[in-house]
Amino acid sequence: MLGIISVALLLLNAGVVFSDQKDMRLSKLFSDLKLSASEDDAEAVEKKIWEIWASHKVPRIDLLMDRGIKLLNNNNLNEALAVFNLIVDEAPDFSEAWNKRATIFFLMGDFEKSMQDIQNTLALEPRHFGAISGLGLIFNTLERPEHALKAFRRVQEIYPLSRSAESFIRKLNKTTPGLRL
Repeated sequence: MLGIISVALLLLNAGVVFSDQKDMRLSKLFSDLKLSASEDDAEAVEKKIWEIWASHKVPRIDLLMDRGIKLLNNNNLNEALAVFNLIVDEAPDFSEAWNKRATIFFLMGDFEKSMQDIQNTLALEPRHFGAISGLGLIFNTLERPEHALKAFRRVQEIYPLSRSAESFIRKLNKTTPGLRL
């Protein structure tokens, strides 16, 4: 488990790396996200990013993704896991499939597998603020506040107006006196 944490921390420190994501709109959207003047503007950009991340150019994969998300949203975790396993097998370069599967593993309490899938997500899309937030949630659950704080601060580097990152940072600073990075 410590090896996974070390790799996860290296990925957090990776900085700007070229992503395997092919959609050319993402670069501008991430720039817009960083420069958003208000939380409402940032959330509108965030929504567009998630829409791109959740789409795949292969119609079958796209349909499976929709099905898996519906199952996940309805808390049918075992069925959703089966769908995302299939997607990851058929489209291993699809970062959002890894991220969704990481979410399922997190909800099932399998933090090690969740972290492995977060690693795969970030290897494909280092700007994936959702995956980095997931890493922060895992570290928070494992009572590793210094690592959780580092993850949520990384989210803020990518998405400065993230309400959830700000909320977790405030909570971590309040509940863990002297916590600083």
